[in-house]
Amino acid sequence: MQTYAKKCDSRFDVSHESFGITTFYVTHDQAEAMVISDRVAVLHRGRIVQAGTAEDLFRRPRTRFVAEFIGRTNLIDAVTAEPGVATRDGLRLRLATEGIASGTPVVVSIRPHEIELGAVGRSGVPGANVLAGTVQRTSYLGDGVDYQVLVSASNVVLRVTAPPTVRFSPGDAVTLAVAPEACVPLADPGEANRPGPPG
Repeated sequence: MQTYAKKCDSRFDVSHESFGITTFYVTHDQAEAMVISDRVAVLHRGRIVQAGTAEDLFRRPRTRFVAEFIGRTNLIDAVTAEPGVATRDGLRLRLATEGIASGTPVVVSIRPHEIELGAVGRSGVPGANVLAGTVQRTSYLGDGVDYQVLVSASNVVLRVTAPPTVRFSPGDAVTLAVAPEACVPLADPGEANRPGPPG
């Protein structure tokens, strides 16, 4: 991936420097788009749904479609209990923003690598959302371990990416710590059910 990224970078840098023109490149390969672009536009059903830098789209997606399209993520259907707080069953999360009115349905996106996995009782980063859970499944990936963790008092299963030095087994009780900034509320949870443009 690194060699491929360098090749793409070099190819497009030379093209831009030689001709001094803006280039549009259309691809379905998310990694390629993120590597070679100053700005990325995500299209859904023929419309641009979000445009910005690759980091903007990854860290601050606005919709469910963009969050899923740009990298892996956990999506939690919830309701705002108060501004800046979303709940689902026994799960309560402080969010990256307080600009959503109470009682609003919302989808919360949390990237797996933004969740800190630790032993029971560990508080994690000060100010983080701290959740209790039970490991359901583990998958060793070489440079990391992929966990599926059932959050206590809910039916929410979160995917967590942890370094290989952090090892738990199915059935282990664990603590999850998630910074509010990593809990990104997505606009318009029902957009996936909308009909596309006539066509």
